[in-house]
Amino acid sequence: MSRIEWAQQNINFGLDYSTKTGKWEDYHFDIRYDYDGDPKEKPQNSGLHLFITKNGKVIHKKFSHKIENLVAEIILYMRDEQRKFSKAVFD
Repeated sequence: MSRIEWAQQNINFGLDYSTKTGKWEDYHFDIRYDYDGDPKEKPQNSGLHLFITKNGKVIHKKFSHKIENLVAEIILYMRDEQRKFSKAVFD
């Protein structure tokens, strides 16, 4: 069993900078602040965007004010994907 590989940076903040990223197989998870100010200042009360991509194509998006909610969203999304594949029959 493999797990999501997480990386977090707290150097630059904003839409141009990933705050937390994850990778599992060909799925990528990217969380960024919805912020257009000084990238060296961590924003207060700013929302966060989650983008889930597969093979470079965005397949799911979510917005929240808490990074923990977006991490939970990733886990729920991947469990749903797992459930779909567990029911599949490929001939």
